[in-house]
Amino acid sequence: MSELLSDDLATDALGELTRLAREAERRFAKGRYLEAMASLSAMDPLHTLLVDQCSGRWAGSGAERDDPRSSYGYV
Repeated sequence: MSELLSDDLATDALGELTRLAREAERRFAKGRYLEAMASLSAMDPLHTLLVDQCSGRWAGSGAERDDPRSSYGYV
């Protein structure tokens, strides 16, 4: 598969990735969205993506809430 990973290690990693994806899918189907995200965040590349996306959106929404002009419709 790769010179960096043995076949056994690659097989184990793929098995864990599959397990986490199925777990996330079940949680999402039950409406447990934060728990689904937690399952996905156990995968390092997705963890980084989720952290970057969520923190950026939360930071943006917090700035709008802190600005008193936004609640009064100022332009």
